[in-house]
Amino acid sequence: MRQLTGRAAAVLGVAGSLGHLALAGEHARHAPVLTAGMLLLALVCARCSVHLWRRPADPVAWRDTVVLAVVMAGMHALAGGLSATFLAVPFLQVGLWLLAITAVRSPSG
Repeated sequence: MRQLTGRAAAVLGVAGSLGHLALAGEHARHAPVLTAGMLLLALVCARCSVHLWRRPADPVAWRDTVVLAVVMAGMHALAGGLSATFLAVPFLQVGLWLLAITAVRSPSG
């Protein structure tokens, strides 16, 4: 279960990175600071995703992923982007993390 949830969260992270890269291109002309921020966060998210894919049961990989998901949700809240589309990745990643820690605590984990 931990491997499945970790890999699923990693795939979501890569999808989120690709989404941010696509949006960064749209904002490049009128919001260069926002574009730079999205590019930076896309790179960080990709790094965390690779780490989680390689070590899906690693608590440090999960910690980094969940912290980044919470930061991302907070940044979207500050920017006014609270639509379900923008928040799907961080909420799903946190949900998968909760499943993973539940699996660790269960005897069959």
